[in-house]
Amino acid sequence: MTTDRNGAVVRLGDLLRAARHARGLTIEETCALAGVGVRTLSDVERHRITRPHRRTVEALVEVLGVVESDRRAIWAAARPVGEQQPPQPNRLIGRDREAASFRAWLDGRPGADVRPVVVSGLPGAGKTAFARWMIQESASRFPGGAVVAELGGSGTAAALRLLLRQLGEPDDRIPDSVDEQGRRFRALLREQPRSIVLDDAAGEADVRPLLPDEGPSLVIVTSRHVLGGLAAAHRVPLGELDVEHAAALIGTLAGPERVDAEPGAAAELARLCGYLPLALCAVANRLASRPDWRLADHVERLRSQDDRLTRLSSGDAQVRTALQSHWRRLNDRQRESFRRLALAGPGPVTARSAAALFGTTVEAADEALEELADGSLLTPEPVGRDYRLNSVLRLFARELLADVASAADVERRRERPAGPSAFRR
Repeated sequence: MTTDRNGAVVRLGDLLRAARHARGLTIEETCALAGVGVRTLSDVERHRITRPHRRTVEALVEVLGVVESDRRAIWAAARPVGEQQPPQPNRLIGRDREAASFRAWLDGRPGADVRPVVVSGLPGAGKTAFARWMIQESASRFPGGAVVAELGGSGTAAALRLLLRQLGEPDDRIPDSVDEQGRRFRALLREQPRSIVLDDAAGEADVRPLLPDEGPSLVIVTSRHVLGGLAAAHRVPLGELDVEHAAALIGTLAGPERVDAEPGAAAELARLCGYLPLALCAVANRLASRPDWRLADHVERLRSQDDRLTRLSSGDAQVRTALQSHWRRLNDRQRESFRRLALAGPGPVTARSAAALFGTTVEAADEALEELADGSLLTPEPVGRDYRLNSVLRLFARELLADVASAADVERRRERPAGPSAFRR
């Protein structure tokens, strides 16, 4: 909830309803386009949900074609003004190695190092949750508190305005110019160092204007891209959980006694979720709301590849929505290469096998795979130059391929590699 220039309360639900009416769309039509649950949007418009998930807002803004000024108002209404600390994260599960690495870096960090920490990884790998844990872990070093800006869909200008508000600047003292806002932001950090989370950066350009120029403030950036152009002080790549920790995460939310009673079914649920924390949490929350369900019965519900992405959801935590958000940020060449990976076999993806799918030279295919890995859509194998496609992302790629090809054409492509295409450079 936020206010307009006259002090009147502006509510997120009212803004989204107005945008939807301007497009002439029903709630059902809007949700079908955005990949958002009908109940979720209905509850937002009726103000029953006042802080929906960022990915939900991002998807709705995209499909409603909201103009820039209204987009800023929607993002402002979606975030509380003046929140000094991020919500407490759930207990960290399966990230012991990454946590130990961060602690070791933090203990040896030079006080004047203004380079950011970059947390990157697969969509749904828990980057935001890990960043919030990092904030809590380092809280004693920054008594001024933490500020958080969600960059996805809002832009640098909106992020700076939000950060300045969280640092206590009244609206009438926030400069109009982005450059002046940046200078004011950095000056405030020099006065009182803080920890800062810049969440869901689309690229390096989103981050650079928000970095301090001196002093001990800690900046943590999360992104689905590796952001190789940033000079990072520390990097935290997040991948899939192992089966033991994935089952433990299900038990944390759905009840450890249920996992203990059906360990085999819990392990199979983890596999069907691609060992991704977002998918695991969605399934676990669904089980928590259905205490009489057996885990084995839910395994059967998820076995079908045709509707598994639909079932990997709980409220506004929807795996498909997260994947669609990432998909919209890819360029045409990246989209086409990712779609065609749906035809790859279950083993590692190599440059040679990808060249057959893409209809390119091996060198061009290797470059395309590296781009997808930089965007966290492929996981590089620890040895060699092979890549692995997460099983949930493979389902999403198949959906995308089916959108542009008939079933018969999909089978024909499986049997015969794609011919020359726009991949050729």
